[in-house]
Amino acid sequence: MARYRGKFSKKRPLPLASWLLILLAVLSLSTGTVVAYLAASTTPVINSFQAETDADPQIQETMKDNVKTNVTVKVPDTGYSVYVRAAIVITWKDEHGNVLPQAPAQGDYSLTLGSGWQKKESDGYYYYQSPVKSGGVTTNLIDSCTVLTAAPVDGYTLSVDIITQTIQALGTTDSENIPAVQDAWKVSIP
Repeated sequence: MARYRGKFSKKRPLPLASWLLILLAVLSLSTGTVVAYLAASTTPVINSFQAETDADPQIQETMKDNVKTNVTVKVPDTGYSVYVRAAIVITWKDEHGNVLPQAPAQGDYSLTLGSGWQKKESDGYYYYQSPVKSGGVTTNLIDSCTVLTAAPVDGYTLSVDIITQTIQALGTTDSENIPAVQDAWKVSIP
């Protein structure tokens, strides 16, 4: 029997690192192709969210002979009841809206508050004590406000601004069973 005496060469397999480099090259080429295709063939989506224009509470008031009366808050027609809070800001303003740095003193005006509201000294807001139905109106926050003295500077008049906020009356926080109004405003409303 004859024996083979030729050269024998055994092929060694590629090391794992080489296979990983080949795989990485193929993936990077295909990823670039996919991204290029998507960028060229996909139409952009435009943000279509719009804030509601009439979702803010409205102040209703009567002004006659320099006396402000029957100041209420009308809540928007949202489909759900809300809690209302309001801040009363009293300043001296001119016809351009410029505010004097000197605040009016208690004797410069007479302010009679309505019922159904409670002031929290911790934050200075007046809180309406019950939920207001969608599209509803609160009782008077201010029954009347009358100017008693002239402004300390000519051209300025007493200005009584009401800043309001609402929050949905029903519901609790996700993580705890705390009413949403208590979580957001840090107050308890009966």
